[in-house]
Formats: sequence, C-alpha cells, structure tokens
Amino acid sequence: MVIEHIIAGYSIPHNEGAIPLTKEAYDVNNPQKRLSDYSKTITIPEGKLVNQIFEHAFDVNVDYQTFNPNLKTSYQILQDGVLAIDGYCQLLAIKDVDGLVTYEIAATGKVGNLFEKIKDKYLQDLDLSALDHTWSQANIEDSWTATIGEGYVYPMIDIGGRSRYTIWKTQEFKPAIYLKQYLDAIISEAGYTYDSTFLNTTLFKSLIIPYGSGKILLDNAAILCKEFSAECITSYLVQCQSINDPANLADSILVFDKADFISDYYARVIADGGVLENQTCLEAAYPNEYFNTCEDEYNSTTGIYTAQADNKISLQGVLNFDLIYNESSPLTTNYFNSVPHFSFKAYVNCYVVLKRDLNYSIIQTLQLDVTQNAIDNPLAGPFSLLPNNSITYITGELDLLEGDEVFLSIGSVKYSGTFGGPNIISYTNDIDFEFRLKTGSTLASKYLETELGVGETIITRVVVPKQIKQVDLFSSVIKRFNLYIDYDPLDDTKLIIETRDDYLTSDKVDIEQMVDRSRDYLIKPLGALDAGRFIFADQEDKDSINDNYKNIYDEVYGQKIINVDNDFVTSDKTIGTIFAPTPLYSSDDNDRVISAMLFVNENGQVTEATAKIRLLYWGGLLPTQKPWAFESSLKTSYPYAGHLDNPYEPTFDLNWGVPKQLFYNFNYGKVYTLNYPNTNCYNFFWKKYIDEITDKNSKILECYLALRPYDYNELSFRKNYYIDGSYWRLLSVVDYDATSGQTTKCTFLKVEPKDAFIGEIKPVYGGIDTYEDGNDLPIGNTLVKPNNNSGQTQDSLQFGESVKGGTRSLIASDNVSQSLNSVNALVIGSDYSEVNADNVTIINSPYTNAIRPDETYINGLFVEKLASIVVPTFVLENLTQGLEVLPPLPDNEFYQITRGYIRLNGDPAMTGKKLEFQVSVEGHSLASIKAAFFNTADNVGYIDEDAHLEADIHFGEAIILKSPTTDMTFPSGETTLTINLVYRIIKL
Repeated sequence: MVIEHIIAGYSIPHNEGAIPLTKEAYDVNNPQKRLSDYSKTITIPEGKLVNQIFEHAFDVNVDYQTFNPNLKTSYQILQDGVLAIDGYCQLLAIKDVDGLVTYEIAATGKVGNLFEKIKDKYLQDLDLSALDHTWSQANIEDSWTATIGEGYVYPMIDIGGRSRYTIWKTQEFKPAIYLKQYLDAIISEAGYTYDSTFLNTTLFKSLIIPYGSGKILLDNAAILCKEFSAECITSYLVQCQSINDPANLADSILVFDKADFISDYYARVIADGGVLENQTCLEAAYPNEYFNTCEDEYNSTTGIYTAQADNKISLQGVLNFDLIYNESSPLTTNYFNSVPHFSFKAYVNCYVVLKRDLNYSIIQTLQLDVTQNAIDNPLAGPFSLLPNNSITYITGELDLLEGDEVFLSIGSVKYSGTFGGPNIISYTNDIDFEFRLKTGSTLASKYLETELGVGETIITRVVVPKQIKQVDLFSSVIKRFNLYIDYDPLDDTKLIIETRDDYLTSDKVDIEQMVDRSRDYLIKPLGALDAGRFIFADQEDKDSINDNYKNIYDEVYGQKIINVDNDFVTSDKTIGTIFAPTPLYSSDDNDRVISAMLFVNENGQVTEATAKIRLLYWGGLLPTQKPWAFESSLKTSYPYAGHLDNPYEPTFDLNWGVPKQLFYNFNYGKVYTLNYPNTNCYNFFWKKYIDEITDKNSKILECYLALRPYDYNELSFRKNYYIDGSYWRLLSVVDYDATSGQTTKCTFLKVEPKDAFIGEIKPVYGGIDTYEDGNDLPIGNTLVKPNNNSGQTQDSLQFGESVKGGTRSLIASDNVSQSLNSVNALVIGSDYSEVNADNVTIINSPYTNAIRPDETYINGLFVEKLASIVVPTFVLENLTQGLEVLPPLPDNEFYQITRGYIRLNGDPAMTGKKLEFQVSVEGHSLASIKAAFFNTADNVGYIDEDAHLEADIHFGEAIILKSPTTDMTFPSGETTLTINLVYRIIKL
C-alpha cells in the first residue's frame, strides 16, 4: 500500500503508521446535526520538502514568508493512486521530541471547511454595498415588482404598533433582504459556488429577512461623518454688535481656525472595504480630536457652518476670551458703574445666528457670565480689561435646512442689578466693547438625527441583523428545510445543496460480497433512538403577540412536537433555528393581513425594541377591499409578507406546525372563508424522514466491509446499498485503515419507505376540528367552560345554553355564536344572535346578526353610530371621483343619515365647493355640505339632510362623499375637513 500526502500540490510519502479515516453523513439520534464528510488530525514527520512547505515552522526565529498558518492549505491523501481525502489542512502544532520534529495538521473535508471559514464571521461582514439605495417612495414601490430572490423588498409590516392603518408614510416601510441574497453572499465570499434545485425554487427565492426595528439608525461612522470639531489656534478680535439688524452679527463671527479635513481619509477607508465603526478609529488617525464633516461643512476661515442637507444639530464647546472696554464717553462708564451690585449680573450676549437665503435671524442666545470678573475689574476710561474668561456652553437643537448657514457671533454686554427691591437697573452697550477669542477655544457639533431620514442613502449593512453569525444563519436554513450539502467531485469549490428527497438518489449498488461475515453483524431496531419527543421550534421573542401566545399555550408560536412511540425513552430532542416566529395580524378597519412585531411595556404602552431575526415569505402585491394611502397615492393592493404564502388562499406555512391560535380574521368587507394549510416546514421537509427513522420496522445495521482505497472513495451517502435482501443507506465509515489489511466498520440505515406528504387546506370557523392526519386546526384562545358552556380564553363569562366562541365577552343568552377571535361582546336577553365582529352590544334583541364592529342593538333597533372622518387636502381636491365614507351593506339594509357636524381646518376653497353624501349606485344625495360653508377659513357648521322620497331607499349601497360639479381647489398650504357623521342602519 502506497500512501501519499499532497500538501499545497507537493507529494510527500507517508512512512509513519496508519491513517484511519472516518466519514459520516448524519446521526439518526441527532437528525438536526449535519456532519462533514470527514475531519481528522494527522501527524507528518519532518523532511526537507515538509520543512520547506511549512517554512521551518519549528524554528521560532524564522518568520513566515509565504506560508500562513491562519489560511487553508490544500490537502489530499492518495492510497495506491486513489483519492481518499480531498480537502484542506491547517497546521495545529509542531512537536520536537529529542530532536525528532513532527507536524500536526487538521485535515478537513471541503464541506466542513466552508463552515470553518465562516464560523467567526457575522452577517454585517458581508459586502452588500451593491444594495445601497435611496430611501424613497419610488424605490419602495419599485421593490414590490422587482425580481424575487435578489436584493431587497419593502413589505407592509406593523413594527412597533400603529394607531392607523389607512395612511402609511415612506419612513414606515423598512427594507427586507432576501434570504437567497444572504446565502449567495456567504457562499461566494467563502470562495464557493453552488448547484441547487431547491435554492432556486420560487418558495426559497421568496423568503426574506425583514428589518426588525421601528427606526433605521445611522451607524457610528455615518454620524461621525456629519459632525465637526474645531479649535481656535489664532487669537481673534471682534467688535461687539447691535442686534437691531441681525445682519450686523455677520461682522462679529467667532472663527475657529483649526478643523482638519477627514473626507479624504474617510473615503480611503471605505474604498478599501473598511468601516469607521466609532470615534476611537477616527481619534487614532487624528489624536488632536479636531476634524471636519465628510462634506467639509465647517469653514475654518469664515467660521460658518453650511448645512449640506436638512438636519438637526447642537453646538458645544469652550470660549476662552478677554472682554475689552474702550470708553467712548465718561458718561458710559458712569452708567455701567452706577448699576447696583445687589443681585448683580454681568454677561456677554453670544448669539447663534441663522442665515437662510438672504435673511439673518437669531435662533438661540448664550449668555456668557462675566459677573465676578466685572466686580473684580470695574470699568474705567479710556481702557479696561476683563481678562481670562472661560465659559463652557451648549446650545439647544438647531433645526436646519439644506443651504442654511450658522455661526456664533458676539452682541452686546449687559450689566444688571437691584437695590434690594423688585426694580432692576440695567445698562447694555455694544459700541464700547471688543471680544478677543483666545486660543484653546472650541466649537463642535453634535448630530441629533441619529435616525436615517427619507431621501438619504440606506447603507445596507445598517439594516442587516446585528450579532448574527453567518454560520448560524446557514445552519438554520439547513435545519429549517432539512438540507444536505455535498461537493461536486469535479469542482472542489462547488457545493451541492438539496433537500433530503433530492439529495438521496435511486442508485443501487450491491456490496453484499464486501461484508465480513467473520466479524460482528449487528442489527438494531430504531427503538434504540435516544429521544422520546422531537420538538421543532423557533426562538421565543417578547413582542406582545408572541408573548401572549406563549403565556396561554406554554409553547412557541407555530412549533411542532412529535411523540415517539417508545416506552423506554423520555428525553427530548429539539430542532431549532435562530429565527423567532412572526404571527399574522389584522385590524378591524380593513381586510389586510400583515405581519406584526409589537412591543409593549408593563403598562401596555408601545415601546421601542428590536425583534429577534425573523424569516418571512414575500407574497407580493395582494388586493385589498379598502384602499390605503401611501403618502398621497391611493393603493388597491398591498405588499404582503408573512408566514403564509398568501393568507387569503394559503398553500404553504413557513411555521414548523399549525399554530393553536390565529390573530387575524376576515370580518371586514366581503366575507372570505378563512382557510389554513397543514403544508408547513415540518410536514413538507421533515415528516417523511422522522416517520421513517421512528418506524418500529426501521433498523440500523453495523457490519464490517472489506474496502480497497477505491471502494472507500466510492462509498456515497446518496446511494442505496444492497445487503442480505434489503437496501440500506450509508450513515458512516469508521477508522478505515488502508495499511492494516483489516475490514472496516460501517453503519447503515434501513427504513420503511413512507409516502411523500400531501397537504390539506381546511376552513377555520373557530371551533374544534382536525385535519385528516389527526392534527388540530387553529381554534383561537384556550377554552374554558363556566357553567358548562364553551367559550374562549380565561376572561370570557358565558351563561346560557349552547354558547360558542368569543373572547373577553359577557354572554347572558342562549344559542349565541361568536366568530373566530371576536372580542368584547355584550349579549343580554338576545337568544339566537350571532356576533361576527368586535365590540358589539346586543340587548333585548333576539335573532340579531352583528357583522360589523363597534355596533349596538337595543330592543331590536340599531343604535345611532358616529363616523369620524378627516379628509386631507389632496382628497378634497379630487372628490369628483368620490370617497367611500361608509361601506356597502347587505341587500336587506340601508343607511339613514340623522345629523352631522363639520369643521374646515385651514383656508377657504377657491372653486368647486358643494359636497354631497350620495348612495354609491344611484347617486342620490342623502345629505350635503353647502357651498357657502367653504367660503370661510376655519369654519364650523352642520350637515344638511336632503329631501327623501319613498323611492329613495337604497338597499345595500355604500355612502360616498362626492363633489357634484367640479373639484375644489385651495391656496397653498394644508386644509383638511373634519366630519362627524351620525347615522343608523335600518334592516327590513
């Protein structure tokens, strides 16, 4: 047997004993663990060529020239010319025993090497700069129709809690990066390519990782880039100025003449792929701590800061100065010295001056206190000095627009005091004083807008989840979809990544003649598994919906538990990922189902927090019955992302299993059947495998094979091997030694074949039901039964016969049913009623069907209801198209408008004034706002009820606010119309 080591392309004969080789695919006792093809520690004795390869690493006085122990070195083992190991090696140690030097190396297979390379790298280390883009409405909308799987997309997600769902601003959309984009970057930057059917499916390409915080914050580098710190290194004398005309202050600007330019340094660091993480990096380059913004916005010659973009800053520093008095008249000196010293104050007015366009204004005043110096140095002609003043200062917030100029300037000097009474005696002067700014004075800015602004560039690394290692993301994807990784035998940098069913081939190989019958031939039933339960679960998070679900059910949303039929094992095996689940959520005022990450404090108030990393399915633009406004643009579809591929027509669920409760419904508008699939990550990617290895008839075979180097190299985890009348899958080859002449222990798995999972989609009505496989449908909250009646959640009280459904409700009637998740119902003396919405009250009204939220029925009559509407300017100016203010009704109901109140907020209209409340089909006006109302700014008034005929009853129609002639126009500025509309719904 001839064995050769091939290190960095050099052949080294092996002369030192055996090299036992082991390779494993996976462990049935740890199905979540994927093993490398091999990993082995090997010892190689020194020799001339070996020493040259490792550059005499045993000599501590020799520096490496080209060899780097921190980098991978190609490594193969040939046995009789057959490749047995093909991977990489790392030098671990050099041993010197009595002058005999040996090199200890770790040999790693190619797949294992990938994980070794990325184990200490984070997602933020990836170069995703090609995805940097302007945060704008146009880019957000463009992302909704862009190619899936590439770059980013902006889904509609409720991050942090909302008070309204009808109007969304640009800053309320945050980018989500496609999971495939991350994996492509990880694999590419590690030096690999891949071939995969699964990673190119629509399912996988639709997966996204959303930004998990309510705000996009600038990183430290971006903030530092917008700040400056300047110093006065040359004393500077200015004449105090009057502020009768603020433009005078341009003649007393304080100039801080040292502010090193860091823009070139910053640009070079970024170009080299580095990042200025914090101020420490900058101070290392500029130890004096004086620097300009990256746009050189502070002019150290003129003392003026010019904003290159809208921003908010504050100024701070130290002013070292002398105050010089040049007497213009003895009378002036007498005035100052006559100011009483009881409650005496002396100060210099220093102004923060804003020049916007051509207009100067004082935006803040800093009073530089020189009281003690004035007491110690009374003024005297012709010249006096108040020397060596040092004042620390800080301004408030300065709200600046692009092009604004800001500077510090010196105004007047003021002395004031009293004789002990309430009257203050003061004297102010500017023409007799000069202000000498002395060296060591400083001026620095503090950038206050740490949140990225609309119109600014989103640096992609800022929206990448922090402190997430690449290996953890990759491993989580492998676990989620039960993936297997191999490498292309013809290209050692190409990975093969497939699901289990695609990874395993149908190839069959007869190896029965290789079995050593003289050694142990051991068959184990898979009852020997060391787990009594398999738990497939994501991470817990503390957002309100996840937390509520955990508190009720004592499990993670969407988890799956598989109980193994085994009386001897009770331990659990958990298959988990780094992701937290994201429940879907709906609001009562629209039909849109969206993902929600809502954090609240102990008082139930919305609070800022960052969610754990999430994984969602980008479902594209889905239609909505109630239009919503994106800035000023009305939309009839919305950008959906969630754990379902489509909440209205679901076929796939990204959760492990079916959740016990849903947090959305279809109670708004057109009635949809709420369907839910059981095709999820467990059933679709794991169930067949878990069923196989836990089947009572599945077995493990441990036997010994007579292997030649060629045979060892050809053994594959993907093929079927025929032994004793059955086909087996290879699990491991342990300690193969080509030099020993001994047979090698191999482990095989024989499973009972299982059919592929066929999914089922069933309607959810809120009651108890199961799928055909016996698993439960979602039913809502935990059931309790006061007085032996069924209900939902611990805080529902239900008294009567056959009361079903509901949450946080009080029911005192018989035969009442409530829809999935309907909450806050009060039903008293109203048998055979149905509650299909939230916040419904039904009193003494049997056989009432409440289908809309926030409605009350008493004695069989619909109680008047108030609709409050604020119509913005852009809608007021387009009302010839009409605005739906009340939705369509069933065919047996119609609206009656009883009264209304209106307020115009802003300027009067210039044209097209009258408005009508019309029924949607016939166009008949039920009420109107007269044209004269719009002639007066900030007007208030009443809605006029229009005349009705018997034929004017319009069943089923919506109410539309409409301009019957021409659209209104308004002067520049924001004018809105507030409407409080009181109406009834009549049912016949």
